[in-house]
Amino acid sequence: MSTAAFFIENLPAEHFSDLHSHEFWELVYADGADGYVEIKKNKIPYSDKCLLIHAPGSNHIAYNKAACRHYCLGIRGLETAGLNEGVFSSNNKIKTLFIEISEEIRNKKPLFKALIELKAGEILIELRRLNFQNEIEENQISPAVIKAKKIIDEAYNKKINLVSLSGEVMMDKDLIRHEFKKEIGISPIRYLINTRIDNAKKILDETGMKIREVAMECGFENEYYFSRVFKNIVKMSPRAWKNRKVKIEARQK
Repeated sequence: MSTAAFFIENLPAEHFSDLHSHEFWELVYADGADGYVEIKKNKIPYSDKCLLIHAPGSNHIAYNKAACRHYCLGIRGLETAGLNEGVFSSNNKIKTLFIEISEEIRNKKPLFKALIELKAGEILIELRRLNFQNEIEENQISPAVIKAKKIIDEAYNKKINLVSLSGEVMMDKDLIRHEFKKEIGISPIRYLINTRIDNAKKILDETGMKIREVAMECGFENEYYFSRVFKNIVKMSPRAWKNRKVKIEARQK
């Protein structure tokens, strides 16, 4: 494996990158903010401390909500076989390795290039171990939680509450709430709201529907409640979200 590039980006809040690609695999450690990457016209959200991976030649755009720092590592070689493009979970060890690479480049001590190659290899190993563990944990999710999640994913715009959900999965509402949060990380109602907002963002990006129509389409009772929830989660109003896409498209022309 060889390290093709390494650089650090200190990004301001509400930053959009230009559409771009690389000749190598790019691994980006996001430190300090969440946002999304757009790959092949698909928006993939990421959170603080995630690892963003871009394949060679893959055009992408990145957006971060708050001011943050991105550690960017470019790699080539046989060791990249099996890498997948997208957003992946990370940990403090991976962050430490990125920081150590930046220190080696800054200090340029004897054999620093060889040490950088080793640390880049460690990042790949740690990433694979971490996501292998996540796959094991996903396979251990209970059938009731899987069914509840599937109901929300497929009928998020319908009337769903904890009582109706517990009836569908035939489990006490307090128990399904507890199990869902334990295995998915958030409560079923919070997952429902997040799913509605994610789909609302997609509709705002891809259609000319009015805000009121988007609210109804995504299962919200009214435009006011939709706008309040949207702003609380996305940190901008639905209208501001829609307008910001116009700005991105204007920059790409």
